[in-house]
Amino acid sequence: MGTDGTLYGMTFSGGSSGLGTIFKFTGGAIILLHEFQGGLDGKNPEGSLILSGDYLYGMTMGEGDDTTCNAGSCGTIFKIHKDTLATTSPNAIIPLHSFT
Repeated sequence: MGTDGTLYGMTFSGGSSGLGTIFKFTGGAIILLHEFQGGLDGKNPEGSLILSGDYLYGMTMGEGDDTTCNAGSCGTIFKIHKDTLATTSPNAIIPLHSFT
């Protein structure tokens, strides 16, 4: 939760690809921040988001760097700016690590 009362969260599945989303809930509205697409982007986020400064940090259960990951199922650690909008920044995820 942000200091302004905004709640941030993730869904394991859903979104246009069915691979999960990141959203914020503020003023009674849900605003989509990101839809996971697989590959380096990751898929199926799990756990909690951590807000540090202007960035949200989290993990995915699947995908990542397909060159080192067994069938793309190892997972990632990522960050994303808290004010990103999925409609204007579809590739906003910043991969920090792909598990092997």
